[in-house]
Amino acid sequence: MADGVTVKAQGLKEIDQMFRNLPKDVNSVLVWGQFWKKVSKPLQQAAEKNAPLLKPASRKNVSYPRTKGEKQEGTKNLTIARGTLKNSVIFYRTSASRKKDVHGAYIGPRVKGKYKKNMGGFYGAFVEYGHKNRGGGMSKANPWMAKAFREKSQSVLATGFKDATDIFVKAVRKYEKKMSKNLV
Repeated sequence: MADGVTVKAQGLKEIDQMFRNLPKDVNSVLVWGQFWKKVSKPLQQAAEKNAPLLKPASRKNVSYPRTKGEKQEGTKNLTIARGTLKNSVIFYRTSASRKKDVHGAYIGPRVKGKYKKNMGGFYGAFVEYGHKNRGGGMSKANPWMAKAFREKSQSVLATGFKDATDIFVKAVRKYEKKMSKNLV
């Protein structure tokens, strides 16, 4: 339990057992990735919908300093474009989430790769939990991800077993097709 959010995952043991019954030639890590991507789609959509947009009038005040590694073509800070946080909310997996027996994924603002800097959601946590302003005050928290989770977590868990079955059947059919080609 973190931030008042609890999850009771029913059926994950059964889904794990079903995926373990896949033939050894089928990459179960990829199957788990397909599962989480399909199951978490409503959560991603809710997070995108709940992500706050900067008000056009306040945009001039929202900026971040250039980092050491960037070319210093002047001392001006970069501004954050309207809709940046909303556009950075994606489904992604890390090497830790792909490890055997972990099988996880993330939904949230991506801060690496093409989402780094002005295209990214590095400030998502500042919005979610609030932060100290330069003037010394505290900004108000806007828990947009927690709200998305509360809205969609039950539907994600409820559809999980059905979606897992569909993905399992698809993986087995793909394996059978591959094996039938090898026999010919």
